Amino acid sequence: MSETQRAIRVHLSDNVAVAIKTLAQGESLEIDQQVLTLQDDIPAGHKFALQDFKPEAEIIKYGFCIGRAKTEINQGSWVHEHNIHTALVGKFTSEPELKPANIKPSAWLEGKTFQGYRRASGEVGIRNEIWGHPYSRLHQRQR
Repeated sequence: MSETQRAIRVHLSDNVAVAIKTLAQGESLEIDQQVLTLQDDIPAGHKFALQDFKPEAEIIKYGFCIGRAKTEINQGSWVHEHNIHTALVGKFTSEPELKPANIKPSAWLEGKTFQGYRRASGEVGIRNEIWGHPYSRLHQRQR
């Protein structure tokens, strides 16, 4: 990662990027040759919109739909639980339902590594946020 890299678009089909460090409202940055100005402060590790979203538009991260917009979201705005709802309902199974095909990361990622882990299946995993309804079976088991 270069010193100037402040955010990352993980997959070419993603319509959000992730802040590598905390970013300030009004900052301009370039993501894959697209220049945008941030509409909000973006905490490190959080998503921001690479395009405008209408309500119910799909939020794509890692090449998959992770949620839908609750309201209109402007390009450069913080994308978080306050303005999206999960698309992960019913996706909690012991076997992954979705498998990416022909993932082509951004060119600057080639040859780079990350701190992940290898699963017993040989696939890799990373730390990620898990969304759940407070009354879901998953949440009740954790109590």
